[in-house]
Amino acid sequence: ECAHVLDSASGALDGAPPLHRGMEASRWSAVFSAAYSDLQRRVIHRRRRGRRTIFDPYAAESPEEFFAGASELFFERPQSLLREYPDVHQQLALFYHQEGQ
Repeated sequence: ECAHVLDSASGALDGAPPLHRGMEASRWSAVFSAAYSDLQRRVIHRRRRGRRTIFDPYAAESPEEFFAGASELFFERPQSLLREYPDVHQQLALFYHQEGQ
């Protein structure tokens, strides 16, 4: 839920929170859009086969839920996120000032 609060600080719940100085909005958008689309494909594909993704499938419902789910993984299972979505991990490390993780 904290991620939703951060996301809404931009004025909209859309998976694009206000970024810190030095972060590029175009890079954030490209990384998160690509990863969100990939997760949507994976969720559909894996449901058919009875397999899971590292994300809760709810993260594939909307960009804001993807951001929240990615944030949760970043803190709870960072190595899984790094392995599956390294660019998302990198952006979240910058966003949460955890560049050493």
